[in-house]
Amino acid sequence: VFALVNSYRRDHGLEELRWEESLAVVCRLHCRRMAESESYLGHAGIDFRGALAGAIVDCIVYRENVGMTLNVDHPAQGVVMSWLESGSHRRNIESDATLSGVGVSIGESGACFFVQIFVKDLTYIPGEDRTIYPEPSIERYVEPRP
Repeated sequence: VFALVNSYRRDHGLEELRWEESLAVVCRLHCRRMAESESYLGHAGIDFRGALAGAIVDCIVYRENVGMTLNVDHPAQGVVMSWLESGSHRRNIESDATLSGVGVSIGESGACFFVQIFVKDLTYIPGEDRTIYPEPSIERYVEPRP
């Protein structure tokens, strides 16, 4: 999923997302919950996951895509294609996010549940390759949901 989304972004002149493993852990937790129930697919708990993302990286925007596939040969391609066909999901993919994580869980029925988180890292400077980040100059903030 991560590679497919980055391929789409690259093909559309957008900067590739950088992988953030701690965001992927948050994704996996939500995927596992959906896969265990197999009757729920959605964004319940999004405020909590947004707060976690804000504690992990200095970000101002939190977005997520959730999806499920069943009985398809290529589940990752299937979910990414369905996201691209949905205006709100595509906007998340095409957003100015800089970091992302992905989680996948498989339910007992074989359904594959996917979550991808998108955040904009306030300390990131496009084109700069660095591994040590300075202290952010503005306060940590996760955009509240109405």
